[in-house]
Amino acid sequence: MRNFFVGLLVLCGAISSCQVYNFEPVVPIVFKQYDQREKGFRLVLKPNIMVVFDKSGSMREKIDPNCTDTPAKPCPTRISEARSAMTAFLATDGGSGTLARFGLTFFPGSVAQSGSGVDNQCGMPSSILVPFPPNKESDAGVVTDTGADAELQANADLISMNISSVTPSGGTPTRSVLDFVRVTDGGFSANDPRGKYVLLVTDGLPNCNSDNPNGVCAYTRYAGTVADGGVVPAEVAAAIATCACQSAIPNVPSGTFCLFDDSCRIGCLDNDATVSAARRLLASGTRTIVVGFGAETTGGAANSVLSAIARVGGYPRACPSGLDSECGANDTCDVANNVCNRPYYQVANGTELSTALKQIIQDLPKPCQFQLTAQPTDPRYVSVFADGVEIAPDPANTPLENATTWSYNAGVVTFAPNGDICKKINAADNQTAVDLEFRIVRSL
Repeated sequence: MRNFFVGLLVLCGAISSCQVYNFEPVVPIVFKQYDQREKGFRLVLKPNIMVVFDKSGSMREKIDPNCTDTPAKPCPTRISEARSAMTAFLATDGGSGTLARFGLTFFPGSVAQSGSGVDNQCGMPSSILVPFPPNKESDAGVVTDTGADAELQANADLISMNISSVTPSGGTPTRSVLDFVRVTDGGFSANDPRGKYVLLVTDGLPNCNSDNPNGVCAYTRYAGTVADGGVVPAEVAAAIATCACQSAIPNVPSGTFCLFDDSCRIGCLDNDATVSAARRLLASGTRTIVVGFGAETTGGAANSVLSAIARVGGYPRACPSGLDSECGANDTCDVANNVCNRPYYQVANGTELSTALKQIIQDLPKPCQFQLTAQPTDPRYVSVFADGVEIAPDPANTPLENATTWSYNAGVVTFAPNGDICKKINAADNQTAVDLEFRIVRSL
């Protein structure tokens, strides 16, 4: 045996090509396949979106508090910026007026609430200002969107006209208006097969609850002391802090307004009741999209309250790929739930409002778009089947107008609008339903 090894060494020494190999250990990769089936999928109708628009007095405030008005160039205000953004969003050319069935409700309204104490400051709407257009039906009696675009755009134009002419005034009865649109004719119908959404655009925190348990009515005698900057008992100071007064008087210490008899309840922050109203909307099948407009909606109590409304309302901002970048600047993704840690849309001006509105309409479910229930490790690890037949994807970076099959991006499969599969989906009915299957592979 020794002679064999000696011979081998001599042989290697004589042959210049003799090599030594180093073998590295390889960690095995485990893969798991997820199947998502959309059995009997039928046409997704355009959603009903009720714009619930805050016209409270604070909408008159300047976007930049340090701006100085001149006759030639008045300073932009919240209401002027909102008008421009909403008009562009709903416009006929390049707008979104026909992508959904829009309605409009302003708050506060003109109908005083019982016990509110201040006429019209906390009023309710008398009716839905711009109701949803009537549903169209096919010859077979099936609800359809075919031929409805002219009516949808007419509704959108009417909404723009009303927002352009509204005069801001009053408080912020958010809880009351959310309950109002849930039960009022001209709004949502339990029998409507469409997706249902409230688009809440507000620049302030909710108040105007005459039954607010955090009222300070027992301490109105201290109004003068607080106004003069005096010291009040600890019990009174704690009650004022809990009230979190949402009404202010220029050059007067915070909380004084809520120590007046008429405002000792309606002026306080109406957090819990408003969140409950959004929860009732979701229970009825309507989700609430929250847009906070203005610097006051950035942090503090605004962040807490608007975040709570967005979460219980069922439509928080999402980050489907688990990336912070999907949530924008100064925000991060909650990767456990694929939801942004600031779940509402926060905008400071008209440009940001326009961007948010476009993002909202883009993210709503569409007839030929599907959110995957699992994310692939690599985009190549997604397979799509229609009626049992595998469909190859379009080449990467194919423009949507030139696409013919499907593409994948950030957790969403989109079928080409001009492709056969999307056309079949749009033409589907009870007799011609499309069976779709998505196979997703992830490494573990």
